[in-house]
Amino acid sequence: MGATSPRGVLLGVVEGTAFVVQNMGLESTTPGRNAFLTAVYCVLVPFVNWAVAGRRPGANNVLAAVLCMAGVGFLSLGDDLSFSLGMGDKLTLISAVLYAVHIVLVSKLAAAHDVMTLTIVQIATSGLVALCFALALEPAPDLSVFTPDFLAALAYLVILATCVAMVAQNFGQSKVPPAQAALLLSMESLFAVLASVVFYHEQVTDRMLGGFALIFLAVLASEVGGMILRRAKDGGSVVPRPEGER
Repeated sequence: MGATSPRGVLLGVVEGTAFVVQNMGLESTTPGRNAFLTAVYCVLVPFVNWAVAGRRPGANNVLAAVLCMAGVGFLSLGDDLSFSLGMGDKLTLISAVLYAVHIVLVSKLAAAHDVMTLTIVQIATSGLVALCFALALEPAPDLSVFTPDFLAALAYLVILATCVAMVAQNFGQSKVPPAQAALLLSMESLFAVLASVVFYHEQVTDRMLGGFALIFLAVLASEVGGMILRRAKDGGSVVPRPEGER
């Protein structure tokens, strides 16, 4: 494994903590709000990449940040228009910061190391992080909870939602820059809201739709806006620049 192991451990610690914090947030907010607040990481990626790689965000990223803050504001307004960002929402925003850090780290590390080895170490570390949080914060589960339905749901989460998804994500991020990866990953929030409405019967209000729309526009401004600006500077060329010139 060589140098891959410590890098996989670093990714696993960040990812595992993000997973735990996001799921803690889900205990006191709806899946739809959780999904769109998590999507804030797309707007944060250019700023985290600035801190890590020294690449200054563009004007489109600043615009995206303003739109995103407005969207979060819409989501946090109560029925009486008072500020009502609950603990679940706040935890979700913290997880968004961690996901932004994770995306930037994967983009820096995945291309130079074996993706499969990196992913295995990362997933194992994430599991240990989650186990540590569970032992510290949760009582031991009763054996009666391990029903066939529970085991089927657990198998889906472990095999498809974690292992397969993480291999695909790490491999994909080894081929594209972090901003484009963030845009593609942000589509998760749309599917999550649809799933929340269908399976969780979440009631989506006009105010929530406004917040969702602003956050999604922020994602588009951050990612698509950057691509348009680069093409304009290149005279309309669609040929991507080398990574060091982005």
